[in-house]
Amino acid sequence: MNQKEAAAFLGISERMLRTYTAQGRIGAEREIVRGRRTLVYDPAALEALREERAGERRWRTPPPENPSTGLVSFRLDAYYLERLTGDAAARGMSRGEYARFLLLQALEGRAGVEALRADLANAVYALLVAAGDQEPAKAQEWVRKNLLKK
Repeated sequence: MNQKEAAAFLGISERMLRTYTAQGRIGAEREIVRGRRTLVYDPAALEALREERAGERRWRTPPPENPSTGLVSFRLDAYYLERLTGDAAARGMSRGEYARFLLLQALEGRAGVEALRADLANAVYALLVAAGDQEPAKAQEWVRKNLLKK
């Protein structure tokens, strides 16, 4: 394959292909075609480079939109990083595994609190309407304003 065809095959510019050739990432033979010296690339080597580049691009692409497979990352200052590392090691986990565990634990805990608050709001609403002789609209407004903070 000539340089133009090889670049198109890889989805890169001819200049980038020359850079890869100079770096030794792919080999090319010099041949004389129609009286001109040109680089000719082996299709199998090009396929191998294409697969290698696909692996590299996987790390550079943005995280998927699907939250079930999404990537979450953040930085920690030295104090919290050291603390996370120590606590993770004490539990036989990596820092990433332990950070994920803590995050899920916090999210589940928050969901539990929100569910309790909603149950309390429903109970207070029922008491205000049934026992407190409040109009449903006024009871609902009071619960929304004082308990649900909306």
